[in-house]
Amino acid sequence: MNNWTLADFLTYIYQLVADSDYQTVDEEITIVKRQVGWVLANYFGEREYSYADSLRKIQETEGVSLLNCKEVILQMMPKFEFSPSAKKDIYTDLLAIAASDNKVSASERDTLSFIKQSFSMVEMPLSW
Repeated sequence: MNNWTLADFLTYIYQLVADSDYQTVDEEITIVKRQVGWVLANYFGEREYSYADSLRKIQETEGVSLLNCKEVILQMMPKFEFSPSAKKDIYTDLLAIAASDNKVSASERDTLSFIKQSFSMVEMPLSW
């Protein structure tokens, strides 16, 4: 995970919500692709984003799975700085992903709650 970029981390948390009910649908993937690109462009000035490249890097990272997502988020969250408005938009996107199949499962609610809690606990990068 040491070589993950912001794009990779955002793809991870967006994809995590999409996968957390174990029934990822095409609409969820479409939202992930579109909204990660939008967040990167609008809040971080990053115009180049490849969902496929980020997903490949995530999948190739040893030790990363749905089973240890809390550890991954807690390790990665402090490495990136998110403005309050970016956090709000990201969380709104995550809610849209969870609700895109017209139901929000208990596992999706748990994942969303943990991500929201992580955003509120981490205010700035630890590398300052």
